[in-house]
This record gives sequence, C-alpha cells and structure tokens, in this order.
Amino acid sequence: MWGQTIADWEWVLGVNLWGVIHGVRTFVPRMLAQDVDCHIVNTASIAGLTSSPWRGAYAVAKHGVVTLTEMLQEELALEGDKLRASVLCPGFVDTRIQQSKRHRPESLANAPADDEQAPGFATFLKLGSSGGMAPADVASIVFDAVQEQRFYVITHPHYLDSVRDRVDRIIDGRGPGAIAQG
Repeated sequence: MWGQTIADWEWVLGVNLWGVIHGVRTFVPRMLAQDVDCHIVNTASIAGLTSSPWRGAYAVAKHGVVTLTEMLQEELALEGDKLRASVLCPGFVDTRIQQSKRHRPESLANAPADDEQAPGFATFLKLGSSGGMAPADVASIVFDAVQEQRFYVITHPHYLDSVRDRVDRIIDGRGPGAIAQG
C-alpha cells in the first residue's frame, strides 16, 4: 500500500469513489423530481466489505462506495419510498480491469520505477479477472436483486465467509487477517 503513489490514489479514488459521488449528485435530484418508482445501483466490490493485502486505494474506494450507498438508502427512505438504492459487490468478473491503465490520464501517470514498487495489485488483477463471472450473469443478478428490493447484491456468495470473518474480527476486537477474497 505504501508503494502506491499519490497519482495512484488520485486515479483509483477518482474513478471508483468520485465517479459514484458524481453520479449520485447528478441523478438523484432528477430521479426524486420525477416522483416515480426507480432504483440506483452503485458498483462497489466484495473488496468493499472485506480487507486484504495489495488493494490499498481500491479497497478504500470500494468501502467508501458501500458506505455512501448505505447512507444514500437511509436518506432516500426518509424522503419516501419511490427511489431506492442497492450496492453491487461482485467478486471477480471477466472484464478487462487488468488493462485499465489504458484509460489513465497522462496527468496521473507514474514513472516506470513507481509502477514497479507496487506489483502486488497487478498480480491480484491478473489472477482475479481470468475466469471471472461473465458480465451478463452479473447483470442478471442485479436485475433480480432490484426486483426483489435487495440492498446488498453479492454475486459470489462464497466470499460471504470472508465478510463474516471480518465482522467477527471487528466485534471481537481482533486485528485484520489475510482474507482471501475477490
């Protein structure tokens, strides 16, 4: 985590947390004004419900999205019941996330030496995205969750053991442990 540069943090938080913040600020007022039943789904990650090595900025951003969406749902409930929110917490999905550097702005580029200081995250991306769930399957799970009005949308239920372990560690006052997750 200490090997991630400030540019890494700014880029990852900008995409993964600020993107959601901008979406909420842009669309929630419009959706509330329409006064019709509608639903927001913010995308976090199972990494937003657990903590494990090599994901510093990514996990911080995803935890932020989970909390933001929890608070959004609470505030929407106080406004009425026409607009609801859910948070999508997928495990590995067969995307091109490992190639995301292609979209990184030049202003947030690292020097080659800086990229070599934090190889753990790149390894995580390579291992995790190959053989992940198909995006169409994730979409189907999301549609079902919205229809069932589920708040937490977990695509890979086997990761719930890691979530439970984290919660137990919090309740028991124990420190974090190496939690295998997606």
